[in-house]
Amino acid sequence: MKKFTAVILACICAVCSLAFSACDFGLGGTDNSGSGTGSEQVSELAAGKYKVTLVLNNGEQNKTVYAEKNKPVSTPDDPVKPNYLFVGWYGDASFTEKYDFALPVTEDLSLYAKYELDAVSLTNAVSQNAIKGVVKIYNKSYNTNIIGVETSYSVSQGSGFCFHVQDGTYYILTNCHVARKADGFTYQTITIEDYQGNEYTGKIYNNSAKKGDAVSADYDLACVYFKPSSDINVIKMEMISVNPVKDEDVIALGAPESQSNAVTYGKISGYGKVALSDATAAMSNVRFDIITHTAYINHGSSGGPLLNSELKVVGVNFAGSETAEKGCAVPAEKVAEFLSAYVYTS
Repeated sequence: MKKFTAVILACICAVCSLAFSACDFGLGGTDNSGSGTGSEQVSELAAGKYKVTLVLNNGEQNKTVYAEKNKPVSTPDDPVKPNYLFVGWYGDASFTEKYDFALPVTEDLSLYAKYELDAVSLTNAVSQNAIKGVVKIYNKSYNTNIIGVETSYSVSQGSGFCFHVQDGTYYILTNCHVARKADGFTYQTITIEDYQGNEYTGKIYNNSAKKGDAVSADYDLACVYFKPSSDINVIKMEMISVNPVKDEDVIALGAPESQSNAVTYGKISGYGKVALSDATAAMSNVRFDIITHTAYINHGSSGGPLLNSELKVVGVNFAGSETAEKGCAVPAEKVAEFLSAYVYTS
Protein backbone atom coordinates (compact mmCIF):
# COMPACT_ATOMS: atom_id res chain seq x y z
CA MET A 1 0.00 0.00 0.00
CA LYS A 2 1.04 3.61 -0.42
CA LYS A 3 2.85 5.23 2.50
CA PHE A 4 1.39 8.46 3.72
CA THR A 5 3.17 11.60 4.79
CA ALA A 6 3.03 12.68 8.41
CA VAL A 7 0.25 14.91 9.56
CA ILE A 8 0.81 17.10 12.52
CA LEU A 9 -0.08 15.05 15.57
CA ALA A 10 -1.43 15.07 19.04
CA CYS A 11 -3.00 17.54 21.24
CA ILE A 12 -2.73 20.90 22.81
CA CYS A 13 -3.92 21.05 26.39
CA ALA A 14 -7.13 23.10 26.70
CA VAL A 15 -6.26 24.49 30.14
CA CYS A 16 -4.34 27.76 29.72
CA SER A 17 -1.87 28.91 32.34
CA LEU A 18 -2.83 31.98 34.29
CA ALA A 19 -1.21 35.24 33.21
CA PHE A 20 -0.54 37.05 36.45
CA SER A 21 0.80 40.30 34.96
CA ALA A 22 -2.03 42.79 35.23
CA CYS A 23 -3.37 44.64 32.19
CA ASP A 24 -4.77 47.95 33.29
CA PHE A 25 -7.74 49.50 31.54
CA GLY A 26 -9.72 52.68 31.95
CA LEU A 27 -6.54 54.58 32.80
CA GLY A 28 -6.47 57.06 29.97
CA GLY A 29 -7.88 60.07 31.83
CA THR A 30 -7.11 63.68 30.88
CA ASP A 31 -3.94 65.16 32.34
CA ASN A 32 -4.95 68.78 33.00
CA SER A 33 -1.34 69.82 33.67
CA GLY A 34 -0.25 68.63 30.23
CA SER A 35 3.03 67.33 31.69
CA GLY A 36 2.09 64.10 33.51
CA THR A 37 3.48 60.75 32.36
CA GLY A 38 1.42 57.57 32.01
CA SER A 39 2.74 56.19 35.31
CA GLU A 40 1.90 59.46 37.04
CA GLN A 41 -1.64 59.24 35.67
CA VAL A 42 -1.94 55.69 37.02
CA SER A 43 -0.60 56.74 40.42
CA GLU A 44 -2.99 59.69 40.49
CA LEU A 45 -5.94 57.46 39.57
CA ALA A 46 -4.96 54.82 42.12
CA ALA A 47 -4.39 57.27 44.94
CA GLY A 48 -6.79 56.62 47.77
CA LYS A 49 -8.11 53.49 46.07
CA TYR A 50 -7.64 49.73 46.27
CA LYS A 51 -6.48 47.59 43.36
CA VAL A 52 -8.74 44.74 42.28
CA THR A 53 -7.11 42.15 40.03
CA LEU A 54 -9.49 40.17 37.82
CA VAL A 55 -8.04 36.72 37.15
CA LEU A 56 -9.93 35.73 33.99
CA ASN A 57 -8.83 32.06 33.81
CA ASN A 58 -9.59 31.94 30.09
CA GLY A 59 -6.19 32.47 28.52
CA GLU A 60 -6.47 36.26 28.45
CA GLN A 61 -4.32 38.62 30.51
CA ASN A 62 -5.59 39.53 33.95
CA LYS A 63 -7.24 42.92 34.26
CA THR A 64 -6.96 45.54 36.97
CA VAL A 65 -9.66 47.90 38.21
CA TYR A 66 -9.68 50.28 41.16
CA ALA A 67 -12.23 50.64 43.93
CA GLU A 68 -12.81 53.60 46.21
CA LYS A 69 -11.71 52.72 49.73
CA ASN A 70 -14.49 51.26 51.81
CA LYS A 71 -16.87 51.26 48.84
CA PRO A 72 -17.99 48.35 46.65
CA VAL A 73 -16.25 47.69 43.35
CA SER A 74 -18.43 47.68 40.25
CA THR A 75 -19.40 44.23 38.99
CA PRO A 76 -17.21 43.42 35.95
CA ASP A 77 -18.58 42.18 32.67
CA ASP A 78 -18.84 38.39 32.44
CA PRO A 79 -15.71 36.96 30.82
CA VAL A 80 -15.96 34.43 27.99
CA LYS A 81 -14.26 31.04 27.71
CA PRO A 82 -14.99 28.86 24.65
CA ASN A 83 -17.18 25.81 25.41
CA TYR A 84 -17.71 26.93 29.03
CA LEU A 85 -20.40 28.79 30.95
CA PHE A 86 -19.36 31.57 33.33
CA VAL A 87 -20.39 30.74 36.91
CA GLY A 88 -19.25 33.82 38.80
CA TRP A 89 -16.40 35.66 40.53
CA TYR A 90 -14.76 34.07 43.57
CA GLY A 91 -12.53 35.51 46.25
CA ASP A 92 -10.11 32.59 46.21
CA ALA A 93 -8.37 30.48 43.56
CA SER A 94 -9.98 27.32 44.96
CA PHE A 95 -13.47 28.70 44.25
CA THR A 96 -14.82 28.09 47.73
CA GLU A 97 -16.16 31.61 48.35
CA LYS A 98 -18.28 33.47 45.81
CA TYR A 99 -17.56 37.19 45.96
CA ASP A 100 -20.31 39.58 47.10
CA PHE A 101 -20.08 42.82 45.10
CA ALA A 102 -22.21 44.60 47.70
CA LEU A 103 -19.36 44.45 50.20
CA PRO A 104 -17.04 47.46 50.66
CA VAL A 105 -13.46 46.96 49.50
CA THR A 106 -11.04 47.35 52.42
CA GLU A 107 -7.80 46.13 50.82
CA ASP A 108 -6.21 45.13 47.53
CA LEU A 109 -7.74 41.87 46.36
CA SER A 110 -7.93 39.37 43.51
CA LEU A 111 -11.13 37.94 42.06
CA TYR A 112 -11.13 34.65 40.16
CA ALA A 113 -13.47 33.79 37.29
CA LYS A 114 -15.04 30.34 37.56
CA TYR A 115 -16.56 28.39 34.67
CA GLU A 116 -18.32 25.09 34.14
CA LEU A 117 -18.24 22.96 31.03
CA ASP A 118 -21.06 23.70 28.59
CA ALA A 119 -22.01 20.04 28.18
CA VAL A 120 -25.02 20.79 25.96
CA SER A 121 -23.13 22.70 23.28
CA LEU A 122 -20.18 20.31 23.50
CA THR A 123 -22.41 17.27 23.12
CA ASN A 124 -23.97 18.86 20.04
CA ALA A 125 -20.51 19.52 18.60
CA VAL A 126 -19.38 15.98 19.39
CA SER A 127 -22.51 14.52 17.80
CA GLN A 128 -22.12 16.57 14.64
CA ASN A 129 -18.39 16.03 14.18
CA ALA A 130 -16.17 13.95 16.45
CA ILE A 131 -18.49 10.98 16.99
CA LYS A 132 -18.61 10.48 13.22
CA GLY A 133 -14.91 9.64 13.32
CA VAL A 134 -15.25 6.93 15.99
CA VAL A 135 -15.57 3.29 14.89
CA LYS A 136 -16.14 -0.14 16.41
CA ILE A 137 -13.47 -2.75 15.78
CA TYR A 138 -14.26 -6.46 15.82
CA ASN A 139 -11.20 -8.72 15.93
CA LYS A 140 -11.77 -12.39 15.16
CA SER A 141 -8.82 -14.73 15.75
CA TYR A 142 -9.25 -18.31 14.58
CA ASN A 143 -7.70 -21.63 13.60
CA THR A 144 -8.62 -23.95 10.73
CA ASN A 145 -8.10 -27.59 9.83
CA ILE A 146 -6.28 -28.79 6.73
CA ILE A 147 -9.28 -28.14 4.49
CA GLY A 148 -9.78 -24.57 5.78
CA VAL A 149 -12.73 -25.13 8.07
CA GLU A 150 -12.63 -23.14 11.32
CA THR A 151 -11.95 -25.30 14.33
CA SER A 152 -11.78 -22.62 17.04
CA TYR A 153 -12.07 -18.86 17.29
CA SER A 154 -12.12 -15.87 19.65
CA VAL A 155 -13.88 -12.54 18.98
CA SER A 156 -13.26 -9.26 20.82
CA GLN A 157 -14.67 -5.78 20.30
CA GLY A 158 -13.04 -2.40 20.87
CA SER A 159 -13.10 1.15 19.59
CA GLY A 160 -10.91 3.35 17.44
CA PHE A 161 -10.97 6.66 15.60
CA CYS A 162 -9.96 7.96 12.19
CA PHE A 163 -6.97 10.28 12.44
CA HIS A 164 -5.90 10.50 8.78
CA VAL A 165 -7.26 10.03 5.25
CA GLN A 166 -5.17 9.75 2.11
CA ASP A 167 -5.98 8.53 -1.39
CA GLY A 168 -9.33 7.17 -0.24
CA THR A 169 -7.79 5.13 2.57
CA TYR A 170 -8.87 5.77 6.15
CA TYR A 171 -6.38 5.23 8.98
CA ILE A 172 -7.66 4.23 12.42
CA LEU A 173 -5.85 4.53 15.73
CA THR A 174 -6.73 1.93 18.36
CA ASN A 175 -5.11 -0.23 21.04
CA CYS A 176 -2.72 -3.11 20.50
CA HIS A 177 -4.90 -5.38 22.63
CA VAL A 178 -7.86 -4.52 20.38
CA ALA A 179 -6.16 -5.14 17.01
CA ARG A 180 -3.54 -7.81 17.73
CA LYS A 181 -4.26 -11.43 16.86
CA ALA A 182 -5.07 -13.33 20.06
CA ASP A 183 -2.48 -15.74 21.44
CA GLY A 184 -2.84 -19.34 20.27
CA PHE A 185 -4.48 -18.55 16.93
CA THR A 186 -3.08 -18.55 13.40
CA TYR A 187 -5.43 -16.26 11.50
CA GLN A 188 -7.44 -13.13 12.15
CA THR A 189 -10.11 -10.98 10.52
CA ILE A 190 -10.58 -7.32 11.46
CA THR A 191 -14.00 -5.77 10.84
CA ILE A 192 -14.54 -2.02 11.20
CA GLU A 193 -18.02 -0.61 11.74
CA ASP A 194 -18.63 3.11 11.24
CA TYR A 195 -21.12 5.33 13.10
CA GLN A 196 -23.85 4.45 10.60
CA GLY A 197 -23.44 0.70 11.06
CA ASN A 198 -21.60 0.11 7.78
CA GLU A 199 -18.96 -2.63 7.99
CA TYR A 200 -15.59 -2.84 6.25
CA THR A 201 -12.61 -5.17 6.26
CA GLY A 202 -9.61 -3.65 8.00
CA LYS A 203 -5.93 -4.51 7.97
CA ILE A 204 -3.02 -3.69 10.25
CA TYR A 205 -0.90 -0.98 8.66
CA ASN A 206 2.67 -1.88 7.70
CA ASN A 207 5.37 0.61 6.83
CA SER A 208 8.43 -1.33 5.66
CA ALA A 209 10.53 1.81 6.05
CA LYS A 210 9.73 1.92 9.77
CA LYS A 211 9.22 -0.99 12.17
CA GLY A 212 6.83 -3.08 10.09
CA ASP A 213 3.37 -3.90 11.45
CA ALA A 214 2.00 -0.88 13.34
CA VAL A 215 1.01 -2.78 16.47
CA SER A 216 2.97 -2.32 19.71
CA ALA A 217 2.31 -3.75 23.16
CA ASP A 218 4.83 -1.31 24.65
CA TYR A 219 2.51 1.56 23.70
CA ASP A 220 -0.67 -0.55 23.61
CA LEU A 221 -1.40 1.15 20.30
CA ALA A 222 -2.08 -0.02 16.78
CA CYS A 223 -2.93 1.48 13.41
CA VAL A 224 -5.36 -0.23 11.05
CA TYR A 225 -6.68 0.98 7.70
CA PHE A 226 -9.60 0.40 5.36
CA LYS A 227 -11.34 1.89 2.32
CA PRO A 228 -14.92 2.94 3.11
CA SER A 229 -17.73 3.63 0.67
CA SER A 230 -19.04 6.59 2.68
CA ASP A 231 -17.39 9.58 4.34
CA ILE A 232 -16.12 9.25 7.90
CA ASN A 233 -14.97 12.30 9.83
CA VAL A 234 -11.33 12.74 10.74
CA ILE A 235 -10.48 13.65 14.34
CA LYS A 236 -7.35 15.64 13.63
CA MET A 237 -4.45 15.69 16.03
CA GLU A 238 -1.92 18.47 16.51
CA MET A 239 1.61 18.32 17.85
CA ILE A 240 1.38 18.32 21.62
CA SER A 241 3.60 20.51 23.79
CA VAL A 242 1.97 20.09 27.20
CA ASN A 243 0.13 17.08 28.62
CA PRO A 244 -3.32 17.70 30.13
CA VAL A 245 -3.18 18.70 33.77
CA LYS A 246 -5.05 17.55 36.87
CA ASP A 247 -8.71 18.64 36.99
CA GLU A 248 -8.81 19.48 33.28
CA ASP A 249 -12.17 18.62 31.69
CA VAL A 250 -12.10 15.68 29.27
CA ILE A 251 -14.55 13.77 27.08
CA ALA A 252 -14.32 10.04 26.30
CA LEU A 253 -15.81 8.60 23.10
CA GLY A 254 -16.23 4.94 22.32
CA ALA A 255 -18.44 1.88 22.07
CA PRO A 256 -18.69 0.31 25.54
CA GLU A 257 -20.41 -3.08 25.59
CA SER A 258 -21.02 -2.73 21.82
CA GLN A 259 -23.06 0.46 22.30
CA SER A 260 -22.73 3.09 19.59
CA ASN A 261 -21.69 6.72 19.94
CA ALA A 262 -21.19 6.75 23.73
CA VAL A 263 -20.06 10.11 25.19
CA THR A 264 -18.96 10.57 28.81
CA TYR A 265 -17.51 13.55 30.67
CA GLY A 266 -14.94 13.73 33.44
CA LYS A 267 -11.72 15.31 34.63
CA ILE A 268 -8.05 14.41 34.65
CA SER A 269 -7.23 12.70 37.94
CA GLY A 270 -3.48 12.51 37.45
CA TYR A 271 -0.79 10.21 36.08
CA GLY A 272 0.44 6.82 37.15
CA LYS A 273 1.28 3.28 36.12
CA VAL A 274 -1.31 0.59 35.50
CA ALA A 275 -1.36 -2.95 34.12
CA LEU A 276 -4.32 -4.66 32.49
CA SER A 277 -5.65 -7.59 34.48
CA ASP A 278 -7.16 -9.31 31.44
CA ALA A 279 -4.38 -8.96 28.85
CA THR A 280 -1.02 -10.63 28.37
CA ALA A 281 2.23 -8.67 28.12
CA ALA A 282 2.22 -9.43 24.39
CA MET A 283 -1.02 -7.47 24.09
CA SER A 284 -0.41 -4.64 26.58
CA ASN A 285 2.93 -3.92 28.20
CA VAL A 286 2.77 -0.20 29.01
CA ARG A 287 5.55 0.87 31.40
CA PHE A 288 5.23 4.66 31.21
CA ASP A 289 2.89 6.87 33.27
CA ILE A 290 -0.60 6.98 31.79
CA ILE A 291 -3.46 9.45 32.16
CA THR A 292 -6.11 8.60 34.73
CA HIS A 293 -9.48 10.33 34.42
CA THR A 294 -13.09 10.14 35.60
CA ALA A 295 -14.86 10.00 32.21
CA TYR A 296 -16.41 6.55 32.66
CA ILE A 297 -15.44 3.88 30.13
CA ASN A 298 -16.21 0.17 29.99
CA HIS A 299 -15.33 -2.94 27.98
CA GLY A 300 -15.41 -2.00 24.30
CA SER A 301 -14.26 1.61 24.84
CA SER A 302 -10.59 0.63 24.47
CA GLY A 303 -9.07 2.54 21.57
CA GLY A 304 -11.53 5.43 21.70
CA PRO A 305 -10.26 9.03 21.84
CA LEU A 306 -9.99 11.15 24.97
CA LEU A 307 -10.72 14.77 24.04
CA ASN A 308 -10.28 18.09 25.81
CA SER A 309 -12.85 20.90 25.88
CA GLU A 310 -11.59 22.10 22.48
CA LEU A 311 -12.40 18.62 21.10
CA LYS A 312 -8.73 17.88 20.47
CA VAL A 313 -7.23 14.48 21.23
CA VAL A 314 -5.23 14.34 24.46
CA GLY A 315 -5.06 10.55 24.74
CA VAL A 316 -6.26 7.14 23.63
CA ASN A 317 -8.35 5.21 26.17
CA PHE A 318 -7.11 1.71 26.89
CA ALA A 319 -8.41 0.62 30.29
CA GLY A 320 -11.21 1.18 32.77
CA SER A 321 -12.01 0.14 36.30
CA GLU A 322 -14.89 -2.22 37.06
CA THR A 323 -15.13 -0.97 40.64
CA ALA A 324 -14.76 2.81 40.24
CA GLU A 325 -15.38 5.60 37.75
CA LYS A 326 -11.83 5.59 36.52
CA GLY A 327 -10.46 5.50 33.01
CA CYS A 328 -6.91 5.21 31.73
CA ALA A 329 -5.49 6.65 28.53
CA VAL A 330 -2.20 6.64 26.65
CA PRO A 331 -0.99 10.28 26.68
CA ALA A 332 -0.89 12.02 23.31
CA GLU A 333 2.88 12.52 23.51
CA LYS A 334 3.26 8.73 23.58
CA VAL A 335 0.81 8.44 20.69
CA ALA A 336 3.13 10.76 18.77
CA GLU A 337 6.10 8.51 19.55
CA PHE A 338 4.22 5.45 18.34
CA LEU A 339 3.16 7.05 15.07
CA SER A 340 6.66 8.35 14.45
CA ALA A 341 8.15 4.88 15.04
CA TYR A 342 5.59 2.78 13.17
CA VAL A 343 3.51 4.89 10.81
CA TYR A 344 4.72 8.26 9.57
CA THR A 345 7.30 8.56 6.83
CA SER A 346 9.43 11.63 7.48
